[in-house]
Formats: sequence, C-alpha cells, structure tokens
Amino acid sequence: MALLALRGLLQQLRGGQDVPAGRGAVGELAPDLVLQPLAPQSGPEQSLYAWRGRWVILDFWATWCVPCRRSLPQLAALAARYGSAKVALLSVHVGLQAPAATSTEQAAVEAARTQAAAAQAPVYFDRAAGQRIPLSHAFAVEAIPTTVLIDPNGRIHQRTMGQLAPLAAALAAALK
Repeated sequence: MALLALRGLLQQLRGGQDVPAGRGAVGELAPDLVLQPLAPQSGPEQSLYAWRGRWVILDFWATWCVPCRRSLPQLAALAARYGSAKVALLSVHVGLQAPAATSTEQAAVEAARTQAAAAQAPVYFDRAAGQRIPLSHAFAVEAIPTTVLIDPNGRIHQRTMGQLAPLAAALAAALK
C-alpha cells in the first residue's frame, strides 16, 4: 500500500499523471458507475451521473494513507465553501468493495466511516456490490491521493495527485 503513495510522489515529481484514453483522462466524459456509500444512512447507491449539473470532486483515498487523511477535511471545506447545490464531494476509499466480508475489511470500513464523519464527507466503496469494475480502475488511479474534478456536464476538467491548490484554483475560476 505504501507503494501507491510512493508512486504518487514520483509521478508528482515527473509533473503529473498520464492517463490512457478512455480511462478518465481530462476532457473525456466521466464513466457512469455506481457509487455505494460505506454508511447506509448516507443514502442509497447512486450513479455518478446523478450528480450532473454540479461540479464533482471525486477523491480517491485510503485510511492508511497519511496525505489522504490530511486532504479529506480540506476537500470537504472546499466543497462546503461553494455549497452542495454547486459542488459535491464524493470520496472513494480505494480497495474497499461491498460487501465487506472479512473482519479486516469490516475494520477498514469502520475506520473510513470514522474519518469521513470527522471530515463531514461522504465515503463510498471503490466497487459497489455487483459492479465488475472498481472506480479506481475506471479512472486509472495509479497512486493516492488522486482527485478528479468533473464539470456539471460530466466531463473530466482536471486531475491532481496529492496537490489541492491546483484543484482549488480551477474550481474557483470555474465558479466565478
């Protein structure tokens, strides 16, 4: 798992993330996959397209990733600054798939729920029950934290890895 964070650092130093065409590249239509919340009280499963009409911050993270845990509250504050009618934060815990079957998976789900509640951010499974492709795979996430900014028309506007300033600047410019 630490390898994912190291890969992210190396890609940052190289200047970003190369994404294969058709796998969540900037300018492409975001894939329409199902998001299943970790906390049942967060509501039912929803299609990514359900958030059309708003900017979506799609954050890929994990509880064991220290930079991810630091960025989650910052992303929640960024989304809150513009209000839920304009911006939605969807936080995807990489590697967790529904349903959590083992005690280790259940412990990871509880840790993610706790961190998400502290940050006031909804957290979703990487792969919803019955879904063949994890969200992280569909968006070609190679390292975490990776954040994808999706415009109100469902197109990928920006991808960042571990850097919130470019994402915040892009969102501020778009919402002027």
